[in-house]
Amino acid sequence: MGTDAVQQWEVHDTMIKGNELLEADHPFKSTPGQWPSASKGILYWSKNTDKGWRNIYLVGNLYLWRLALLATPIFLLSLIVLSFLRNREAIFYTSQLVSIERAGLFFFGMWFVNWIGFFMFERQLFLHHYLPALVFNIMLISVVFELVTLAVPIIILRQFGRNRVTSQAEAEAAQDASVNHSVLRWLAVVLVAFVIGAAYFSLRPLSLGTVMTPEYCRSIKLLSTWEFNC
Repeated sequence: MGTDAVQQWEVHDTMIKGNELLEADHPFKSTPGQWPSASKGILYWSKNTDKGWRNIYLVGNLYLWRLALLATPIFLLSLIVLSFLRNREAIFYTSQLVSIERAGLFFFGMWFVNWIGFFMFERQLFLHHYLPALVFNIMLISVVFELVTLAVPIIILRQFGRNRVTSQAEAEAAQDASVNHSVLRWLAVVLVAFVIGAAYFSLRPLSLGTVMTPEYCRSIKLLSTWEFNC
């Protein structure tokens, strides 16, 4: 056991010292501030053929990444607004709303912890370093969706409904009814999934290295900072 521990320490010590040496410039390195907006990717391979360019380029699904980025300030703003309304007794905090809020705090915290530390690094950094934090940022989208679609109906019923909600039990029942019968919720989910799915399929050639015509290649280069050949 002692020998294994020593070997593990030697391996990690070698990796740490190796990381400290990665300070040279690199054409596709990026900063942590660029990662959430997917503004710069990594070109792994590129080849020009008679039919067009082939590229293997790591880049984020722009619509999904930007939606996750937008979800972050919306979540924080939602916490402030809901806290204000709760203190003024303008909303009943249902058990489901409390659970969703706690999940959001966890996802936000894990995203922040897995991202903010990279600002202290002096070595080369690349887009793939952001992927662990991105997972939690994407999960935050569902929390924001649930907060908005659950809290807003309760607020409306509490303040403006024909039969105003006047108790915690009525708020729980009204929330369940709004969730089970809201067509708009499902339409929003389908619309967002369609846009993100369409973006994924349009960018597939960059993952598979398939041939792209110059026109198609330029059409999927959504940002001028994406550096692959067309």
